[in-house]
Amino acid sequence: MIGQKGIPTLFGGIERHVEEISCHLAQDSKNDVFVYARSYYTPKKINKYKKVNVIHLPSLRTKHLDAISHVFLSSFHAIFKIKPDVIHYHGVGPALCVWIPKIFSPKTKVVFTFHCRDYFHKKWGGFAQFSLKIGEMIGCYLADEIISISNEIKKYVKEKYKRETSFIPHGITKEKDVSDEYIKKWGLEKNNYILTVSRLIRHKGLHYLIKAYKEIETDKKLVIVGPSFYTDDYEDEIKKISENNSNIIFFRSSTR
Repeated sequence: MIGQKGIPTLFGGIERHVEEISCHLAQDSKNDVFVYARSYYTPKKINKYKKVNVIHLPSLRTKHLDAISHVFLSSFHAIFKIKPDVIHYHGVGPALCVWIPKIFSPKTKVVFTFHCRDYFHKKWGGFAQFSLKIGEMIGCYLADEIISISNEIKKYVKEKYKRETSFIPHGITKEKDVSDEYIKKWGLEKNNYILTVSRLIRHKGLHYLIKAYKEIETDKKLVIVGPSFYTDDYEDEIKKISENNSNIIFFRSSTR
């Protein structure tokens, strides 16, 4: 698995997706599953997680080079060290490197999961958007198999690239029930708060959520859980519009 930040999941939809898939695959003793992790995301002491092998590699920790530098190293490490039967790339950005196994290890099958058309996200500038579109093109043309997580993406790939994809939507795993005593230390009551869990980035629309919350009459608290990700200015913006409202609570996970 290449493209995710790592496992176990701290934040990120692709990370949760990869964790669920890799852990389920690893339950079969016939499978050896490897997930590449970025050094800042997954503690280096975790080399094995629920039978999944976790491989730590560095990245250039900047907004634009973090993912692609890690994917580039992971691709070469995979084909020359792991020598897997299948490499699975996640996302249009990481798909920029699909050419590496196709050239240097042509017998290795490549799967590309098309999660999202990320170039529509407002956090990216012109060059980044162009690069993401190129990644999409490389993944759709060169991958042996394409997985689409929505019917909209399946239709888009069929129309634009004339490729059939396997539609596999996201699922959920039911977690254990947790006592409501756990949330009382934050002044929360069971069934009496509104929760959103998300990275603090503009295209998630949290500023709309806060505005809507402030315009309704409710005694329920609004709880916003998640970190910024190279978007400290947006975090500052939404916290500013939440000032003087003690019922809006932020819980920030550290990512840096």
